Amino acid sequence: LYNFEEQTLNQMSGITAPSGKVFGGWCTTNASQSECTDGEAYADGSTVLPSTVSANTTLNLYAIWVTPPTMQEFAAGTSSVTCSTMSIGDTISLTDARDDESYLVGKLKDNKCWMLDNLRLGSTSTIALTTANTNSNGNFTLPAGITSGFNSYTEAQINVAYKNDTTTSYGSGSGNVGVYYNFCAASAGTICTDSNTSNASYDICPKGWRMPTGGSSGEYQALYTAYSSNATDFRNALSTPLSGRFYNSSQLYLGSFGVFWSSTRNNDTNMYDLNVYSGNVDPQGNYTRYFGLSIRCVAK
Repeated sequence: LYNFEEQTLNQMSGITAPSGKVFGGWCTTNASQSECTDGEAYADGSTVLPSTVSANTTLNLYAIWVTPPTMQEFAAGTSSVTCSTMSIGDTISLTDARDDESYLVGKLKDNKCWMLDNLRLGSTSTIALTTANTNSNGNFTLPAGITSGFNSYTEAQINVAYKNDTTTSYGSGSGNVGVYYNFCAASAGTICTDSNTSNASYDICPKGWRMPTGGSSGEYQALYTAYSSNATDFRNALSTPLSGRFYNSSQLYLGSFGVFWSSTRNNDTNMYDLNVYSGNVDPQGNYTRYFGLSIRCVAK
């Protein structure tokens, strides 16, 4: 039971969603919720719930809980909302069909849909990935997370110890640190040498998604340009946490900057990345492939 002063009703505050569900709107009946399940109509029989109510009005409201589409369905165009139906600035909550992790996704000024949260795929057990659910070229087993000895070109390595921790962040994302991946893991086992002459065609993003391209002609730079090279606007739009990096046995620079892999080769040992600091952005950074960095995915 809510007693509203003059305010909008298009948001939820102080209510925890059931597991696997997201907030889909309000309904003024709880009979069977047959008129209230799509989160769009806000229906009470034939009466549409108003977008505002006047002061001192009392309404019995029930939250509508909906199962968000998967990232794979969204990219394939089989969900009710797709990137092409969204407007710039719109966001949607999606789940990864591989592990049911939920991510906020937004359509940004480059007209593409980006994850606004760091990838959190990984656990203390191995995870079998396939071409049916992952942007890979065949079966790849994501290794279990480790906390030491993280310095390999040739062995896929991840660290999951901080995946649900939060840190300094910008924009509407969760601010979760997420999982750190070396590039052998990030590329789904396809670039695992200490001398590389190729870009990554495959990665551990969900099927229909991929790591962004890097460098002067890459998607990080194009997105930065779309926000008039304004670091504040860019950080808020992409919602980047200052998640640092991982190397050997140490989480480094947490709260100082965030580093995000790209799929683009810089030189034999390094890949381009996105560096985000509290005061500025470098969309053409680069890191050695044995470091553990964060991953963002963009819809194909």
